[in-house]
Amino acid sequence: MILKKQLPIGISTFNEIINNDFLYIDKTELIHRLITTNRRCFLSRPRRFGKSLLVSTMYEIFTGNKELFKNLWLGNHSKDAPWTQRPVIYIDFSKLNSESLETLKNDLNNTLDTIATKHGTDASHRPFPREKIAYITETVSTQAKVAILIDEYDAPLLKHIATPETATEIRDFLSGFYTTIKALDPYIYFTFFTGVTKFSKTSLFSGANNLDDISLSEEFATICGYTEEEVVTNFNDWIADCAKIKKSSPPEIINEMRTWYNGYQCQITLLIKYIILTRYFSI
Repeated sequence: MILKKQLPIGISTFNEIINNDFLYIDKTELIHRLITTNRRCFLSRPRRFGKSLLVSTMYEIFTGNKELFKNLWLGNHSKDAPWTQRPVIYIDFSKLNSESLETLKNDLNNTLDTIATKHGTDASHRPFPREKIAYITETVSTQAKVAILIDEYDAPLLKHIATPETATEIRDFLSGFYTTIKALDPYIYFTFFTGVTKFSKTSLFSGANNLDDISLSEEFATICGYTEEEVVTNFNDWIADCAKIKKSSPPEIINEMRTWYNGYQCQITLLIKYIILTRYFSI
């Protein structure tokens, strides 16, 4: 009897999912298309929607970890894949201490110093985050152009949604940091930002080299989350187990799932978030 794969509940690290043989819904064809047809992208999705797993998967592609993809679409199309091993600057802002502007600066500095060390350089002589990321990017790009992956870029702002003064300070700081990233474009191969919403005054969405917002793109609509077809195809054993427990049938379980999730619109969630944010401070 073939045992069904375990679900990676609470795990958003691609290599951990693959190495432990957890269930993974293969999104690598879409990821490949995104990487090979775009240079600067922004994707907005709600919390717990798979953004971090997506960024983690990109990280493994850019670091050339082919072995993880051997049983996936990308592994079966390796000759077309962007396997050039390149330096990656990967920052998850949801994991940084943003209790205040100072704690955010300190934690970001420490994160960048760790990234520099990982790439065989030292950025400790650069005191400010924007100086550090500029130094790291320019230095390591001599190996290959850099991939910059920023997950949950707006997490420090959303944390202070009810404290406008702190939020504004953090917004202005992040604006300077992100402006620096945009100025590093000649050294960058690919830039990808995720977040819950768009803050117009963070410099990301203005200027000549602004990010291409793919949040509402039909082409990449399913790059995060699951479609009904993916659920039925990949979770059929779990659906069958659920049906037995509830003394129901798989079609009835799927109909119940439709009641909960069908018609969900990411745009509505973003609109509500936008209304709340604009009430507290200018974005």
